[in-house]
Amino acid sequence: MNINLLNYTCPYPKKSSRGKGRNINCKCGNEPWSCKEFFYVKKQIKVKLKKEFDNTCAFCQRALAEDEDIIIDIEHVLPKHKYVNYSFDIRNLVISCRRCNTGAQKGTRTDFINYLIQNDQYNASIDFSLDNYKFIHPKYENTRDFYELECLQAGRAVFMRYTINKEHPKLEYTFDFFNLKKLERGSLEDCARIMKRLNSKFLKYLPEKI
Repeated sequence: MNINLLNYTCPYPKKSSRGKGRNINCKCGNEPWSCKEFFYVKKQIKVKLKKEFDNTCAFCQRALAEDEDIIIDIEHVLPKHKYVNYSFDIRNLVISCRRCNTGAQKGTRTDFINYLIQNDQYNASIDFSLDNYKFIHPKYENTRDFYELECLQAGRAVFMRYTINKEHPKLEYTFDFFNLKKLERGSLEDCARIMKRLNSKFLKYLPEKI
């Protein structure tokens, strides 16, 4: 979306030309991402991002429920309060779970940015370069090449662990920034019990040759 959003003005006036209340109640405060003018644009972006990231969180890799779209966030990697003009730029957008997109993890933090924008001086070659980010950028690097979430569940028994597939200089920072280790659950014994339970229930349904 190649428009200047720095001085955005909501197109819905408080009063119509006849002095009546406006038909659309928009309370965006001239913030483009919150404006109802872009409601359908955001819906289209979310559909595209869910497909791009296989309906999983770009950061923690947990599956996102299809029927709970309201808690699936379009995440601005470069925070929109600092990079307003990138609010709808697909290069800056990923799909995220509510946990990874909150203040406890990312939120409006900017400490992960090496070359923070100053005085609204945009430079896409710097802003979107890998060197600008302290964590692994899921838009430009496949996080599963470096770490992967392994999950097993049988009833209430849950096993979740991250495995390291390949080293990356930003790997430790990524895990610390998003508190990924806090998502891990269960022991190796739990994993073995869950696998045994699943095998006993479903192994007989598998063809002899796969």
